[in-house]
Amino acid sequence: MRALTHNKRFFDAVSCLPFFGRICVVLFAFFLSACGMESAPLSQDQAMLVINMPHMKPAARTGEGVAPAIPSEVTEIRFRVTETTGGAEAQERVFVPGTKLQFLLAPSRSYTVVGTAKAGQELLYEGSETVHTLAPGETRDVAISLLSKIKLALSVSSALQGPQSGPADPAAPIQILVGEGNATDVKVAIDGLVNKAVNWYVNDIPRGNAVLGTVSVDGLYTPPASVPANSVVRIKAVSAAAPSFAAEVTVNLIPAPGVDDPVPAPVTLASPAGGTFITSQTVALTCNGCTAIHFTVDGSEPTLGSPVYSSPRVVAAP
Repeated sequence: MRALTHNKRFFDAVSCLPFFGRICVVLFAFFLSACGMESAPLSQDQAMLVINMPHMKPAARTGEGVAPAIPSEVTEIRFRVTETTGGAEAQERVFVPGTKLQFLLAPSRSYTVVGTAKAGQELLYEGSETVHTLAPGETRDVAISLLSKIKLALSVSSALQGPQSGPADPAAPIQILVGEGNATDVKVAIDGLVNKAVNWYVNDIPRGNAVLGTVSVDGLYTPPASVPANSVVRIKAVSAAAPSFAAEVTVNLIPAPGVDDPVPAPVTLASPAGGTFITSQTVALTCNGCTAIHFTVDGSEPTLGSPVYSSPRVVAAP
């Protein structure tokens, strides 16, 4: 009935104006209504609480940078307003991005506002705010911060360094040998989600490739056969239920013996080189990678039982 009284007073006042003035006032009233603005002030037994766009903290990150204010996977944002003393019945409404929520409340009381953001049935963000005593006829705007309920972390056990946790310090990446037989298990821990499934990326390439290495659906990273031009790669796990939540580790691919840095076979050289001589020759032997040089002077193959070379020797002419 209060609304009818306000409308009656409004139209009584308008009826006193000239015809053109009445048209302008009515159009202005419709304009205010279309913009979501009140055409009449609140009475002294009313107060208004207006909830603006919520802040998501921390801002989720993806391979393309900081996620928008409301991540794309969020399907519902809901706010519930209850009187702090519990006297009045709670009001609950769904927030529509780009709009404001208005709650008509009793004045001279304090209220608690609880906000949630979900992806389906998964609770991603939650936050609350206490609104202290609303004055009679007051309209108060509030912005609620919704805090992340989700945590992702990766851990890698490297044979060279032992267990490491991520996200890793890029200045000290985990060392992984390339080549066959050096696959490394990357474990993901997810808190706050019922759906534990993740999608894997290597340098933002789904599941990686032959150049950077590949990751199986179970998180087994198989390094490439050889070290790529950029030996530092990033392994990332992205939540399937909430893609704006991700974790990554950085690994440094290093060559394994026989793969990218093969050990050369020892080579023994004689000076002067072999040939036919009619005079005695002083022969010097050198070898790269040798711990000892065994030699013979009768043309037979040297063995470990042959004499050990220590200095140039004079070989007599035949």
